[in-house]
Amino acid sequence: MSFFLTSFIHLTKRGTMEEVIKIKGGKKLSGVVNISGSKNNCVSLIPAALLSKGLVVIHNIPPISDVYRLVDILEKCGVCITYTDNTLIIDSSNLVYKDLTMPEMGKLRASYYFYSVFLGLFKYVKANTIGGCRLGDRPIDLHLYAFKQLGANIIEEDGTYIFDGTNLKQGHIIFEKSSVGATVNAIILATQIKGKTIIENVAMEPEITELINFLCEMGAKIKGKGTNTLIIYGGQEMHGVEFSNIPDRIEVGTYALIGASLGNNLKIKPVIPEHIQSLLELFNVLNINYQIKNDTMIISASPIKQGVVILTSPFPGFPTDLQQPLTTFLSISNGTSVIIESIYHNRFAHVKELNKMGANININNMNIIIHGVDTLNGTIVSGKDLRGAASLVLAGLMAKGETIVRGLDYINRGYENMIVKLKKIHANVEIVSMELEEQ
Repeated sequence: MSFFLTSFIHLTKRGTMEEVIKIKGGKKLSGVVNISGSKNNCVSLIPAALLSKGLVVIHNIPPISDVYRLVDILEKCGVCITYTDNTLIIDSSNLVYKDLTMPEMGKLRASYYFYSVFLGLFKYVKANTIGGCRLGDRPIDLHLYAFKQLGANIIEEDGTYIFDGTNLKQGHIIFEKSSVGATVNAIILATQIKGKTIIENVAMEPEITELINFLCEMGAKIKGKGTNTLIIYGGQEMHGVEFSNIPDRIEVGTYALIGASLGNNLKIKPVIPEHIQSLLELFNVLNINYQIKNDTMIISASPIKQGVVILTSPFPGFPTDLQQPLTTFLSISNGTSVIIESIYHNRFAHVKELNKMGANININNMNIIIHGVDTLNGTIVSGKDLRGAASLVLAGLMAKGETIVRGLDYINRGYENMIVKLKKIHANVEIVSMELEEQ
């Protein structure tokens, strides 16, 4: 009996084996970071490729889990996929309708781009709710509004949407606020409907411009690219295309913040400066030591001697996807900074973890108040979402001692080979298996 009780107690205290990121911080980083194709761009290009009756070839597609999940959905719908050397070849000649209630739909938020594709192609969609990182309230009301303006009838029952596109028609969409996802869905659906559709207050992120370029190269007619009003002459026959994905501006920003913290002439390429202008403006204010030559950023660590106030906002404003790495970056400084998160109501899970490492950060409504400290100290921390996990990797690189970062699956959603890239610039980082308590 005594042996049984002892064994039982031992078993109940055991955790589960988990792959984590182990970091020994404080090393200066040098060398070259090669930036992958844009995650936020390719997740709209891949569903939009189904509008073509011909072969679609897209280069510079990063091998990240969100891409593989989109490919899984395509293959379940009869699409033939070849994916080698970061080039995705999509043959949708045998595309068949499937209800979008498959488990893969719930694993990434961008799966909702199939709503507009299928609604236009099949005039009917049954779909379950979408997945993605838990960043608070993320409704799709603007998407549904756009669909209704274009004639769709929508029924929602127990988390399942049924879209009827029998009476789709040209329309006039005026978004109440800017939304990348809703803009993408509105563009994709309007492209398939004969007639002239006007969309106002559209998102102007580079990924929107690239989607328009992609669709126009396939045969779509869209005017107003780069402005907040689009005119779409829908119903054009779409043909095959060969297209290249842009560099990931959020990955650029993440490594730029790493370089500004620990870099020694760290090189980051390729960079499109216009895509990260708000970050560069911040670097100028903080006197960060960087330069851009052709498509390469060269950046070195620079002490932060003052606080700043940053508002996240739609492009060309400061991107919410860099808010969490920026929080980490500002945590070691000689000033007090405030980041006003205007996009997501619950993108703050990283703050608790940073405070475990010795940061002094408070949340007041949508404001992140960062009181700079001299140093962070390594410990076990948990990433709860994609960019939050990346921010904790940066914290581990900056910290004294050893940091264990949980949440590798989140990293793999949006960063290609992050650990490999960090090793190449001499970071002391590795993936290890550890027994940890369940979160």
